[in-house]
Amino acid sequence: MWISSRRAQFSGEVKANPSGTLANMRASEPFYMRRKPAPLILFATLALVLATALWWGSPWWRARQLMRQSVPIQTSLEAYRQQRARYPVSLSEIGIVEREEGPIYYRRESESAYILWFGTTLGESETYHSTDRHWR
Repeated sequence: MWISSRRAQFSGEVKANPSGTLANMRASEPFYMRRKPAPLILFATLALVLATALWWGSPWWRARQLMRQSVPIQTSLEAYRQQRARYPVSLSEIGIVEREEGPIYYRRESESAYILWFGTTLGESETYHSTDRHWR
């Protein structure tokens, strides 16, 4: 059976399937003669890669990532305030190493308020105010 179906593929014969209709012509062609959907697959793959690169490389994506990274800092600052009734002068008081290159910066405005911020693009930044608990 297998040999006869292979002979039919290479000889160009079209065999009838058990229901009596002609078999699918594409299925009966050898694999090297079948039409390949390569241009469509290639286009879709390139579009997906490009969209992903633009999404993750965008300033919006980076800003959302840094906002998420600041949540543990906010939590530590609030816990510190609950214990001592004031915010720390610097993040080193709560065990966080502050680096000059950031990416997240802290400044105590008063004993009851602070701000966190990070740069988004040249000359622009996102700022978190503890008084209203929102990023602006």
